Amino acid sequence: FFDEKGIGIIMVKLDFFKACAKMNLNAEDEMIFSEYISDIDSYMADSIENHKIQLLFIKHINDLACADCIDKRIYEKFSNKLFYIQHKYEEHLEYLNRIVTSSEMQTVKHAVLKGFAITYDLYKNNGIIYRPFSDVDILVDRRDAQVVDKALKEIGFVQGKIKGGKIILADRKDIIRNSLNMHQLHEYICLSKHSNLSSIYHVEFDINISIFEGGMKRDPIDTSELLNHRMRRKVADDFEVYSLDYIYCLIQLCYHFYKDTVYDKKKKTHDDYCLLKFCDIREYVLQYKGKIDWKEFVRVVNEAQIGNQIFYPLWLVSSFYGDLEIEDILYQLKDKRYQITDIDWEKILL
Repeated sequence: FFDEKGIGIIMVKLDFFKACAKMNLNAEDEMIFSEYISDIDSYMADSIENHKIQLLFIKHINDLACADCIDKRIYEKFSNKLFYIQHKYEEHLEYLNRIVTSSEMQTVKHAVLKGFAITYDLYKNNGIIYRPFSDVDILVDRRDAQVVDKALKEIGFVQGKIKGGKIILADRKDIIRNSLNMHQLHEYICLSKHSNLSSIYHVEFDINISIFEGGMKRDPIDTSELLNHRMRRKVADDFEVYSLDYIYCLIQLCYHFYKDTVYDKKKKTHDDYCLLKFCDIREYVLQYKGKIDWKEFVRVVNEAQIGNQIFYPLWLVSSFYGDLEIEDILYQLKDKRYQITDIDWEKILL
């Protein structure tokens, strides 16, 4: 089955990772998953965790009833993470509800971004959330930053870090530096109701003032314009928030992916080509393909002159999965500097 150079092993690993990085498996995925599952060792488990797809991995294990085929320690570790995420999600929902319903936020245009905005629609099944997250991102106009700051601090958040189980307030210099040079303000945190179990447990919100690089660099699309394109989106059965609409949410997901592939910090932590980001874009396109106005999508991207930044993630994800069928869309995007025909998936992903 494997040739002497190990090419067969590499291909099976890639197919296995491709199956893991999906919300739902087809018949071929199930066969690959079932055949390879008994070969999962600690190294592969670490890779699955580094790609942040361990919750999807557990979902597939449970759906295929093959938990007895893997190391009990691996199954237990990932299951505990799945259990924890449910409680973490509920706690962040509670705070998000308090934030967006506060009197201050009623006067501020805002939109929930990134993973938290799409988790309910794309990663919830039978009441279980299958997407990990570290914080909740909210986009606001820079001019409204002080109003949002007040809303967060009134319910117990501060700008700082968790060290030694305690909150260390951020220096004023760091707060100003973030505001001037980054796409988001210094993070807002508070202790979790589970902090007594471990010092790593806390609640964090990031207030974004741009979906692009931020700082002194001019945004391709002004935040005030982005916030003119919002829609209501469920984050729980009985809770809706504002998020960016179908077009602009996809632009945000792609641009976020693109930025992470060029940041040195992300490369060092191997978070640049994280398969969870691949999965986000694939699941989003498949779910909303019929609702996205693709002609308008192309117009917005080309007028903002971000064709390259949007083309690369979409092309990469489409090439990896092979089931998006958006080649005609990609062809219409301008300024495409990435024209790679052969991809070294082993180097990128394994």
